[in-house]
Amino acid sequence: LADIRPNSPTFLKTESLEFEFDSTNTQGAGLFISEGIANSICVLKGPVGYLYGVDKLYEDRDPTGDKAISIYDPDLAIAWPIPKDQAIISQRDLDSVTLRELYPEKFI
Repeated sequence: LADIRPNSPTFLKTESLEFEFDSTNTQGAGLFISEGIANSICVLKGPVGYLYGVDKLYEDRDPTGDKAISIYDPDLAIAWPIPKDQAIISQRDLDSVTLRELYPEKFI
């Protein structure tokens, strides 16, 4: 999780969570993530079901500023458990931007 809200006092702060599942855990886990908090997952052992609960349909969202933030943004410095050259990365993440590109005024 990363706070990407440019006017937040915790802008650029990150938090990592680890969930462990076994065959007796039939309920899974849930996490509420507020708007403006970027999130991504890294699956070390699958399969995994990853479901989003959202407040509106995708086509009804405001796409203004709808950009993926790089999971390798150096200002976030996230320590991924899989080396970049071994990770399977979505096209959206490959086309992402850094926070310096999105909010250059915050890094002057």
